Amino acid sequence: MTKSNQDFRSFGVEENRKIRPEECNQSLFPLADSRRSDLFPVIFAKEIVDAIKRHGDSNQNHEVCGVLVGDLFSDDKGHYLSIKFSIEGKHASHNLSQVTFTPKTWEHIQSTMDLHYVSHKIVGWYHTHPGFGIFLSRMDCFIHENFFNLPWQVAYVYDPISKADGLFVWNSDKLEQQKYLVPEDSQSIRRESKHVDWKSARRSMLLNDVSGESKLPQIKKNKLSITGMHKKIMSAATDFTSFIRSKLPKNSNASDD
Repeated sequence: MTKSNQDFRSFGVEENRKIRPEECNQSLFPLADSRRSDLFPVIFAKEIVDAIKRHGDSNQNHEVCGVLVGDLFSDDKGHYLSIKFSIEGKHASHNLSQVTFTPKTWEHIQSTMDLHYVSHKIVGWYHTHPGFGIFLSRMDCFIHENFFNLPWQVAYVYDPISKADGLFVWNSDKLEQQKYLVPEDSQSIRRESKHVDWKSARRSMLLNDVSGESKLPQIKKNKLSITGMHKKIMSAATDFTSFIRSKLPKNSNASDD
């Protein structure tokens, strides 16, 4: 079973129930304060809820599963979770009333995280209950307690027969059902949640912390390098200079009488 750089398989349930400040990005809550009624608000992008439901609707004879991907944030009023992506649990072992993450499932999840979501976290999991309602069975609780036991990791359940769904979050050492928030414009949670304190980031770039690791956000490999960007800027400047010169009147070679 492949283990992510994020320790989502950590055991020791009790000691993981407190969110650590270093786990959170700093960003203002992107929705109206009136919608922040729960102790630990969870914002769920609508297109991801829809994608999960499509996954469940396409397999109504047995349970399916996957993981939830997003980020953990905090502001002066507390912590909140933003779920922005999902990864289907391919190669899972399943039947009508049970689903199991296999080693191949974790390998698929890890490779997808590394390829597409390297700067995000696995913030929970989802699975379906075809025709038998919204709850967490003993096996569901076992999966959550052993693979998703960090205090900010959640479980989403969908019944493709009744179309009911529900979200479960940690409350101390217990899993409790809680409503989730879906913004009218799901793209807004992505824009808001990508807030970066560039002043601090620049300072960290110049004066790396004690560990020697920069605090700048991780840049994807397919981004232009600094050298590549410099070449493009210089090329554009040359083209612009040539354009300006072409518009200037040419000097006359005729001598004055």
